[in-house]
Amino acid sequence: MNCKIGDLAFVVESDKKSHIGVVVRIDRLNDRLTQRYGEPVWEVTFNGIIIGSDGKLLAGSGSCLDSCLRPISGVPVTDDVEDEVTA
Repeated sequence: MNCKIGDLAFVVESDKKSHIGVVVRIDRLNDRLTQRYGEPVWEVTFNGIIIGSDGKLLAGSGSCLDSCLRPISGVPVTDDVEDEVTA
């Protein structure tokens, strides 16, 4: 799997070009759709409204194949300074 619950991810593949680059939050695995498609399908949330693959408007949430997502990774945010360089 590319993603895990709580990740932020970019949509990198979709039949709708307008979905490419949308940032989503991974909420939970959809077991029913995962069985149907034979690969992990996530329930995701996002900002705004998009047109779903079926042509219906999706306001803030939907489903997405794991293979169509790439997690956004970066430096962990922390208030603690572990390695400080002195001048």
